[in-house]
Amino acid sequence: MPLLCISALVYSDPVVRRSDIVYPILSYKFAAPPEIDGAVMRSRLLETVFASPLVRTVFVQAPAGYGKTTLLQQIMSHQQRLGAALGWLTLDAGDNDPARFLAHIHAVIDRAFDKPLMAKDETAVGGAPAETFSTVEEILVRLGELERPLALFIDEFQVVSNDVIMALMSRLLERLPAAATFYIGSRNLPELGLGRLQLRNSALVLKVDDLRFNRDETVSFFAGASDVPLREELIDDLFKRTEGWPAALQLARLAIRGGADKPIVDMLDFSSEPQFEEYLANNVLALQAPEIQDFLLKTSVLERVAPDLCDHLTGGKNAEHVLHQLEINGLFIRPLGPDRTWFRFHSLFSSYLRNQLRRRQPGATRKLHELAMAWFAAHDYPDDAIHHAVEAENYAVAADILESWSAQLIREGRLTTIERWLDVLPVEFVRNQPLLQMKVLWALLFLRRFHKARPLLDALLQDIESGVADYAGSLTIPLLCSVRYLMEDDIVAAGNAVIDIDLNREPRDGFEAFEFGAVANIQSLYERTKGNFEIAQNKARIGMLYSERGEAAFSAAYAMAFSGLGYFAQADLASALTQYRNGLEAASHRRGSHASAVVTACFAEALYYDDELQQAKSLLVDALPLISQACMPDALAVAHITLAKIRSLEGDEVDADYVLGEAEKIGLESALPRVVNAVMWERVRQLLQRDEIEEARQLAERIAEAHAIAPHAPHIFHAEELAGDDIGLARLLIYEANYEPALEILGTLMTDAQQSGRTLRALKLKTLAAVALANSGDMAAAEQNVEEVIRCLAPIGLTRLLLEEPPFVRLLEQLHGTKDGAFNSLPLEVSNYVEKVATSTNQYISNEADEIQAICDSLTDREIEIL
Repeated sequence: MPLLCISALVYSDPVVRRSDIVYPILSYKFAAPPEIDGAVMRSRLLETVFASPLVRTVFVQAPAGYGKTTLLQQIMSHQQRLGAALGWLTLDAGDNDPARFLAHIHAVIDRAFDKPLMAKDETAVGGAPAETFSTVEEILVRLGELERPLALFIDEFQVVSNDVIMALMSRLLERLPAAATFYIGSRNLPELGLGRLQLRNSALVLKVDDLRFNRDETVSFFAGASDVPLREELIDDLFKRTEGWPAALQLARLAIRGGADKPIVDMLDFSSEPQFEEYLANNVLALQAPEIQDFLLKTSVLERVAPDLCDHLTGGKNAEHVLHQLEINGLFIRPLGPDRTWFRFHSLFSSYLRNQLRRRQPGATRKLHELAMAWFAAHDYPDDAIHHAVEAENYAVAADILESWSAQLIREGRLTTIERWLDVLPVEFVRNQPLLQMKVLWALLFLRRFHKARPLLDALLQDIESGVADYAGSLTIPLLCSVRYLMEDDIVAAGNAVIDIDLNREPRDGFEAFEFGAVANIQSLYERTKGNFEIAQNKARIGMLYSERGEAAFSAAYAMAFSGLGYFAQADLASALTQYRNGLEAASHRRGSHASAVVTACFAEALYYDDELQQAKSLLVDALPLISQACMPDALAVAHITLAKIRSLEGDEVDADYVLGEAEKIGLESALPRVVNAVMWERVRQLLQRDEIEEARQLAERIAEAHAIAPHAPHIFHAEELAGDDIGLARLLIYEANYEPALEILGTLMTDAQQSGRTLRALKLKTLAAVALANSGDMAAAEQNVEEVIRCLAPIGLTRLLLEEPPFVRLLEQLHGTKDGAFNSLPLEVSNYVEKVATSTNQYISNEADEIQAICDSLTDREIEIL
């Protein structure tokens, strides 16, 4: 059997290419199933769906067999008659990866309007470049420009459970514009905020009782089949026995059409699964010709079927004709598109057929899965190939396929897909594949799945030490050790593990280029923590070059993030923002992948300090689930703290506290004391701003008792650049009027910051020192510090650096208002900057939530449903 060569994939379906990155866009997923001949028109449900022009989301939820897809088809036909642009997306298990899910969401909208969603305005209001780096914002901006309504249908939503996808969809549904309506079919009812949307009359949820046929629809159902004449009393009995379950009524119609000689009503007792299957066996499968029965049983192992694939499993040559006849006969099969390339059996029917296959042909199931595995592998469908290999218990081949595919997945930051298959494979088959084991470790370490990663890494290191495995000259082992240290929050050890690796080498392949890029990134981070900014920038550039060679969005985004951090620390905001934008642009080619997490966290922080609060908030609200799932500790802390600050500025202290609590919880669960430390010091800062000084002091004492973190001089880590133990303590001392010890701490820190070129840190320290000096009576020194700060920041911006220190702002206003002071002769640019800071002091950004939203935010969908 040919194994996959994923690095040179040629998909049989169309692909989307952006920046030389190949997207496997599976075209059959966009095809709406054609309407079924003789299907009952669900007029009463259509009237409900279209009754209110305010409804933007229609969620159809019921178990299998209740006609969810049929109803969506009819709604789609009605929307087509109204002139709406239409899009259809059928989900499957592989879409539980955020990157793949978002790629298909973007693609289905592209197809609906026959032009790329990526298109953006060249300029925004005021001539500034339009930026929609937020995943949801990008979609909303595009939808907001629609010239005609869009009706987007998403079927089989129950396969999705990923927290990142749920958060993005919840945010998107909450903010859909008037011209867009989403119709979603699912067997379950996920937490998408539907209850809140219902209270605002912007969502409609249809459930089992809504989807049951009423008596008139039951009559219409049987009347639609001219070959099934039934008496009224028999229809009444069928209706009562089935309780309007469409699938059961279809079974009855098939049985009658097949000339069943047993009284129909007596057989329609579906109180237990065995009775239901017995009915199918006697009145559906038994009525088919032997060769059709064999075809149905053998192809039942497939999630979706195609003629060539069916012939491969059955050994026949007429699968296309058989599938067409099955569709004509209404035998629980529907095409996945007008070209009828792919088909799918109804889940109830396929489940029954699989059970029958196991009973009638013991041992055949495994062989059929192996045949399916070979076909999907040969046609470059790795997800499907692994699925069938696992079902066949051929774990060695499944591991082979995953190993071939995993290099691409890691470079693109699609870590959850690797973990999904790792959880299915027995660990010994991963251990028997050293290359797979190393790549799996990449995913686990960045996802902070330490309980899964440690045994694998320890075993790998033991194999090397004992001579069982030889990886001489390999980058992977020291690099994985470094990544482990990095995600366990030991940046010094991480840097030391790779600092001596020579980067002037030619990578053997794309994955090794990715590894070289990762080494360069860690070296860059390590040098930046020491204040060696020029060396750090050079390493970051090398990381970008290697990442480009390896087509690795993951390491490219990290390289640009680390480069931006260096510029940010040196108060070069323009260069920092440029690097962050470039990083997000690189990551945007794999929306939803973990490549975007760290750069989003850093970008949002810089936007916050530059007082671009709405954009920072939008980025973080979209990305926080992804950041929480897989991000370095510093970026994790900074992202949560930044969003909490914004929520607090909105006046939403409850949500601010919740966001901080989530970061603290992650820090405690993952043994990341610096994350917990950063969160607690932010709580101290907020208490001080509310003049709750005693509470702040008590919390600071608890920090000192619980989180004794050894200093790493000369290293300054990102989360402590503008906060941390020393700065937090100095601020507390100032609020307590203990100015002398505060100035002593600040003086030492300032000297170190200036010597290492940490301009932004030095400016933060000067703002605190100015307050301490003024309050201690040294107004001349205080004024000098204030003037140095505002002259430095005026051409840059970063007003939040000052605004989050209210005592400094009050001092600035006092000096600015002095008639004969030096502040009256400031250059115009500086004077305007002072005025901007002064007028921004009491400005709060508007909260998007309306009154009902505010009331409902603390309630679950179930609680709202009860109310």
